[in-house]
Amino acid sequence: MYLEFAGYRCLEAASGSDAVRLAREHQPALILMDAMMPGMDGWETTAILATDPELETIPVVMLTGQVLPEHRRKAREAGAVGFLAKPVLPDEVARAVTTLLRRH
Repeated sequence: MYLEFAGYRCLEAASGSDAVRLAREHQPALILMDAMMPGMDGWETTAILATDPELETIPVVMLTGQVLPEHRRKAREAGAVGFLAKPVLPDEVARAVTTLLRRH
């Protein structure tokens, strides 16, 4: 809701498979990926997005409460370009989104 208030148009996926489907349908400029989702988790979903020729250019930011150094490494290896640790303030999310969209 905060990102929409900040002027971004957002889509929400309830699962990893929904995220892949919505990414194919809408080609978003950026994906914020929660690591913990029902069915296919965010790590696996990010890896699928990163290896799909139609979707590989969409930057993915992992958003998770799993904050050990190995989780950051796992996010990079899956194909994420950023990592935000929960809890995170809405302003921090908006700043990260703005920065990444300018970069990509």
